[in-house]
Amino acid sequence: MGSNVKSVVHGAKIGTKGYPRHFAAFGVEPPTRVIDLDKELDVNGDAITLSIGEQISAERDRRIAAGAIVTIPDYGDVPIQGGGGHDRNMQALGQVALARIGSGDTTTITNFRDALNVMHELTPLQVQALWAGAVAATEAIYAASWVLKDAEIIPADFADDRYWP
Repeated sequence: MGSNVKSVVHGAKIGTKGYPRHFAAFGVEPPTRVIDLDKELDVNGDAITLSIGEQISAERDRRIAAGAIVTIPDYGDVPIQGGGGHDRNMQALGQVALARIGSGDTTTITNFRDALNVMHELTPLQVQALWAGAVAATEAIYAASWVLKDAEIIPADFADDRYWP
């Protein structure tokens, strides 16, 4: 096996004996397998066969993780990171901002470090705009993946930027 290996979710095992369908609800990790990216073989030497839907989902996830530029009205552009803990952080910031706005507080400053490590001092209204922009960017990427998955004929170059926001 080459040195370019990756552990991936073994989708075929999810829902089988010992691997619950809703593994996260049980607090367990999904089943995985190790693949050799250079040879496109898994550790057993079997060819990797990702469905076109799985390939589109992987491209979608890559684009979400790459982040986005969110424009905050009367403030400017803020580059954000996507995926994983960054999404959870953005959700929490958005919820706190909405609670502050709901209680009439529009002045408390939230410090936010962007994807380029630049600090921003944002009011609750600006945090809410940042959160809404982050959600909109993710939703647009999901929508593009659904259009591709639902296409009668999926283009071979589906990862090309022209199919994505």
